[in-house]
Amino acid sequence: MRVRFNWIVALSFMLLILSCDTDGGEAYKDYFIKYYGLDGDHYGADMIINADGSIIILGTSEFPANSGSRRIYLAKADAEGNTLWEKLLGDYSENAKDIEPIIAGTYTGGYMILSNKVIDIAGNTVIKVLRVDADGNKIDSLELAGIYQPSNFGNSITTLADGGFIVTGNTTDTEALDIINESIDPPDQTDLLSLRYSQSFIADPSWQKSFGGEPEVMGVKIIEISPTQFYFAGYSNAVHSGEGPVPATNYDFNFWFVRLSGVGSNSSPLYSGDQIDQEKMNAIAKSALGEYFAVGSVTAPGENPRVFASRIVGNFSNVEDKEVIDIGEGGEAISVAASGANKILILGNVITVGGSRDIWVTKATRDFDSQLGFPITFGAEGNDDTASAVAELPNGDIVILGTMNLVNQNKIALIKLKANGEF
Repeated sequence: MRVRFNWIVALSFMLLILSCDTDGGEAYKDYFIKYYGLDGDHYGADMIINADGSIIILGTSEFPANSGSRRIYLAKADAEGNTLWEKLLGDYSENAKDIEPIIAGTYTGGYMILSNKVIDIAGNTVIKVLRVDADGNKIDSLELAGIYQPSNFGNSITTLADGGFIVTGNTTDTEALDIINESIDPPDQTDLLSLRYSQSFIADPSWQKSFGGEPEVMGVKIIEISPTQFYFAGYSNAVHSGEGPVPATNYDFNFWFVRLSGVGSNSSPLYSGDQIDQEKMNAIAKSALGEYFAVGSVTAPGENPRVFASRIVGNFSNVEDKEVIDIGEGGEAISVAASGANKILILGNVITVGGSRDIWVTKATRDFDSQLGFPITFGAEGNDDTASAVAELPNGDIVILGTMNLVNQNKIALIKLKANGEF
């Protein structure tokens, strides 16, 4: 069963509750779709649900629209979606990517923001981290410059129990990993980045900055288990054990899982995916049962991408299940979150018949079977509406962050649903 909320059909209803400046009727105080942003276009990136039910919203603001002049947009909304404050931060060439709460150290209670700053007309980027207090005020920032050239990309930030942080992503500097490619390999395009800093913004000299995965890789997330153990998740098109010989031009991407030591050195990797098909991860989360669920896309030759998901168990030592999830014309999963004691929420984009995208969400069992009333899609015909993040509140309510088009402007959208997916 697929439920679709069409913006065109429901326009008169939603205009009562979707505005940035409208609190909405009493009947829709707790469940809503609301928009956020100032002048120009705004794009959702990530969110944090605080213990009091308030929501920190991270995105990118572009003003004028389509100008390329982009800054970090940060806002706080209460549990009813009302804006408490909003700010523009950073330089005029930054794309917000990730935000995490600071869980230890001097700045506990604040947030670390990850962005990628465009530094030239070729689109090369430098990674930037911004530290803010609980009210979104800037404390300090650091550009991770001069590490590798010409371009570095930060995909996620992990705040640590010692007050520091780790950024993972990739670099176009193919000398980051000191391994000579075999002659059958395609040209090395990217190397993994794994960068650790103290709360004083001092790089950890003993932490291994890159490992494995050539010729093309992306780090998605590093998870702290203890001071001496971390889990890494990403994707790579390196040839690995279990794969047969393939043409040099047809290296396939797979989900990639690695356990790391306290200094970032890696153990034997795990992979999830099929040969030839291209599996690329976008997110990973831990369920209430202690299992990890990774989601992204799989693309077969000549086809649209589809949602791909994997379940990892045994202390990151076994890929127990993998599943291709059919969502119509195709699409990809963008975010995943725990749901209750034994379920997960998967958020993504579904490709419409016209080629644009709608926001798609499902609640599924650990075996990836959708629950009654799911999946649900949100979007208007012809609009390119995209997903960013999903979370479940302690009472089971579902919160979704994305980007929707409103009167020819892109705005950050916050959607709050009941546990059964209804308003």
